[in-house]
Amino acid sequence: MREAGSFLRHDEEGFKAFLALEFGGSVEKYRRMTENWGDYTWETPAGGWLIYGFGGYHRFYVREDGIVDYSRSHGGAEAAEQAAALGFRIC
Repeated sequence: MREAGSFLRHDEEGFKAFLALEFGGSVEKYRRMTENWGDYTWETPAGGWLIYGFGGYHRFYVREDGIVDYSRSHGGAEAAEQAAALGFRIC
C-alpha cells in the first residue's frame, strides 16, 4: 500500500499540487505546519490514508492504488474546482 507520508515525500507532482491548494505553493508554510502539528495523516479502516489539509478543513484520501481523491464536501465547490484543476480526483 502507498502510505500518505510516501505520497507527500516521494510524489513530487502530487506534493506540488497539494502545496498549491493548501499552502499557496509554499514549502516553508508546510514545513512550519508539520513541525508544529504533525503531518495530519491517518490510516483509514478501509485501507488507504486520510490527509487533513491545513486547518483541518480539506480532506485528501490516498487510496491503496495510489490515486489521491479530494473531498468536495469538506472544501466546497470552489476548492473542489481548484483541486480538479490540479489533478486530484474529486469524491
